[in-house]
Amino acid sequence: MKKFILPFTVALFTGLTSLQAQVFDKYAGEFLAGGVGARYLGMGNTAVSFTNDPFSVYWNPAGISRIPFSEIAFMHQERFAGIVKMDFLSYVQPFDETSTIGLGILRNGVDDIPDTREGWKNWDKVYNTPPSGYEPGYFNASEYAVYASYATTRWFSFPVGINLKGIYRSYGSIASAWGVGVDAGTQFSEVFGFSGLNAGLVARDLTSTLITWDNGTTELIAPSIESGLSWQMEALWGRFIFAGGLINRFENRQETAQFNVGPVSGDFKGGLEYSFRDKFAVRSGMNELKRLNFGAGFKIQSLWIDYAFESFNGQNDLGNSHRISVSLGLDKLSKPRD
Repeated sequence: MKKFILPFTVALFTGLTSLQAQVFDKYAGEFLAGGVGARYLGMGNTAVSFTNDPFSVYWNPAGISRIPFSEIAFMHQERFAGIVKMDFLSYVQPFDETSTIGLGILRNGVDDIPDTREGWKNWDKVYNTPPSGYEPGYFNASEYAVYASYATTRWFSFPVGINLKGIYRSYGSIASAWGVGVDAGTQFSEVFGFSGLNAGLVARDLTSTLITWDNGTTELIAPSIESGLSWQMEALWGRFIFAGGLINRFENRQETAQFNVGPVSGDFKGGLEYSFRDKFAVRSGMNELKRLNFGAGFKIQSLWIDYAFESFNGQNDLGNSHRISVSLGLDKLSKPRD
């Protein structure tokens, strides 16, 4: 495995760096960057090395190979004082002893936005008021992503996974857009022979994702690479998971990132989880935006219920973020999280 990790990482990074000559649109895929699952937000969005539930279809498609039974999950999050709402629904089904398939649907949107375009045409510029009797219409600004995932251990001793990702963006009758992208990832256990040490690697928008608007304009989502390490240890009647990650983007973020080398930027994140006998868990972390996250969860039979809180570090005008998610194993025997 050691002979594979370094050459694969170097080849992937070099190949994506060679795409820098293309003109990427900065933040074109930002609605996809918030993460899913309250467990992972509570740990600073450090997930790629140990994710093993239906939220893996977003984080790292290789992770669904670690689910031995059909499982369903749902998440709801409200951000910026409840203005922006994000929902995610996913389902995973083992196909045979070596292969697993999954499906996920993400929606990010702002609902009931007043459409004042008609009123503005006759706006009273003196009193700054709309015309008498004017009632604005309303529309929703929505962004969707659909993930079709496949993971297998058929060819290697470790899992590999791939996503075919469809994107749809709609702003009422104003504009809409479509796009298709590809993600790919893998996970490794007992890295370099150390028990409990896991690694993960995922490349998102691997071929660059083209977004085509109905007015003829286009946007190009740049590829990104996320890598992570996690270490699990048994202590204090439960299990600790220490996790860290690095996300590299290729869209010239410069000073908005934690560090950059030319058009390549990098952001670190880290988190911790303690679970007591696979029944209750507490979490803390800091994500790549340097925001503190906290979370907790508990299990009832095969149902996990998780909550996470994201602080905006004193930016009170933005409000804080709350996320809740549930995952349900559809088999009588639900394995512990690992």
